[in-house]
Order: sequence, then structure tokens, then C-alpha cells
Amino acid sequence: MSLHRRPLVLVAVCAAALAPGAALVRAATTPPTAISISAVPNPVRYGAPTTVGGLVTGSKAAHRELVLESNPFPYTGGFHSYGNPQVTDSRGGFAFTVLSVPRNTQVRVRSTGKTKVYSPVLVLSSSVIVDLTVNRVRVRRGRAVRFAGAVTPPHYGTFVAIQRRQGTGWVTLGGTLTRRGRGTTTAVFTRRLRLRRGGSFRALAVVADGDHVGAVSRSIGVRVRRR
Repeated sequence: MSLHRRPLVLVAVCAAALAPGAALVRAATTPPTAISISAVPNPVRYGAPTTVGGLVTGSKAAHRELVLESNPFPYTGGFHSYGNPQVTDSRGGFAFTVLSVPRNTQVRVRSTGKTKVYSPVLVLSSSVIVDLTVNRVRVRRGRAVRFAGAVTPPHYGTFVAIQRRQGTGWVTLGGTLTRRGRGTTTAVFTRRLRLRRGGSFRALAVVADGDHVGAVSRSIGVRVRRR
């Protein structure tokens, strides 16, 4: 250590000795080392809530005030605070409740204070809602069944696959594109398929737009009779 730097060290030590409270203040304002986050559930059903939680690690992780920030698609508006600040528990854990995710949204968590620490950016994926109905649940082999439904929020021109369960997976029997419903703004679809085998069927919407992600409908059982 050079001579001209030693007086600075001595002064700092003496100041801490004369003012014990100063050391406590510095410790209290020491930023956390890292913030990790995750969301459950994610993807999030359109309009449904989710929870963004995580852990603060490092120096003084307990009882830290944190802020959740969001940046919705198309991610050009920048991050802004969402909701009220939260304080970490004794282990550094925290949780933010997000009441609704209307579109894909980037989120991050930051600490408050002069020196801010940010978590990695996490994308909350908003999945569309796919409704499916059939015009009959019992049909003779080779007869057609009408599969119809809607995608919410509306995405026109979206490919919808009609699938049947096979073992532990699903196979696509046919597909169609969504269109504007008559007299509404709903994105609807219709597909008629001749069935030779029954089983559980569902609709898979493949959304290519960046504001939402695809999803599947509930499964519907259809029985096929030989006669």
C-alpha cells in the first residue's frame, strides 16, 4: 500500500470507531447480490392471474424492499412499476400477484435504494383460450363429425389442428383457419372429419403473432360404432 493512501484508511477506521451507527447504515444500504425470479403458472391463460416470486441472495437479503416492473408486447414502451412494492421475508423470499396478463409481457424485479439490483427479464406468456364443441358424441364409423369452436382473444387466420389422443401423445387428423364470426369479433373455426375410430379429441391453436401464445381446448370424447 502506498504511503499517500494510508491516511485515508486511518481516517475511515477512526470515523467508524467514533460513529458505530455509521457502519450499521452502510450495512443496511448494501445492495443484494442477486435476484432470481420465476412465475407460476406460466404460460398464463388469457385474463387469468399468476404469481411472480423468487429469492434475493447475498448481503442483507432479508427485509429488502422490491419493485415489480413490466413491459408488455411489443416491448417498446420500456419497464414501468407494477402494483405495490413488496418486502422480502427472513430468507429473502418474495412474491408478487399479477391479477391479469392480457398479452405477452416482460417482467423483472429490482431492489429500491440508491444502488439498484435487477433480476433477469422473464416473459409472462399469455395463452389464448380455445373452446371446442362437437355436433355429436356418438357416430357410426365413416360418418362425419363437426368440430367447431372459437379462439379468444380473436386471432384471424390462425391455424387450428383437430387432434385425437394416441397413447401418451396426440395426432393431428385435420386442420382449418380461424375467421371472423358472423356479426361478432370472435375468431371462430369449423372442421368436419369422417371418423373411423373414436377416442378423445381436442383443438390446438397455433398462434404466430407475438402478443399471445397458442393453447389447446378441453378434450371431448366421441364414440364410433361399427353399425
